[in-house]
Amino acid sequence: MAHAIWRYKYTLGGEDKLLTLGTYPAVSLAQARERHAEAHSQVVNGIDPNQSRKIAKLAKMVRKKITFQQAASVLYQQRVQDVPGNKEQFSTLMARLERDVFPYIGARPVLEITPVELITVLLRKEQISGSTPETQIIRNFCADVIRAVIIKGDAHMELMPVSPLAKPEKQ
Repeated sequence: MAHAIWRYKYTLGGEDKLLTLGTYPAVSLAQARERHAEAHSQVVNGIDPNQSRKIAKLAKMVRKKITFQQAASVLYQQRVQDVPGNKEQFSTLMARLERDVFPYIGARPVLEITPVELITVLLRKEQISGSTPETQIIRNFCADVIRAVIIKGDAHMELMPVSPLAKPEKQ
């Protein structure tokens, strides 16, 4: 049985495009009109609604699927490939993360980790061993993991260089 499909034809950058708004009866006429109005306002502002939808879907998938530990493992593997001579240092760093960071935020999706949570984990580490170069390395690597996922939206892509996270202040 065929269903009616609500669609919106639009032109953006001189190119004709088509956005599917849903199928009838799953999407009512009123809902289709609302979706059309949202898409039309995006087109008026120069935003491709199809691209916007894809980005939102990707962000949702990334938020659900990539945990901090998974993203850290991907970054670790990429760094080992980039600088094979430093594999021992990176292995030591991963052991420290497994001991000091992963038990607290390792299973959490990266994009759901708040700055307060990360700072709390780092302060806990700093209180145990003091402000050492080890603590700074862990802090910088955690910042790299989070920024890589935020910047690229996917921990499996080539990562961009990032600056270190600012040192948390003790209160």
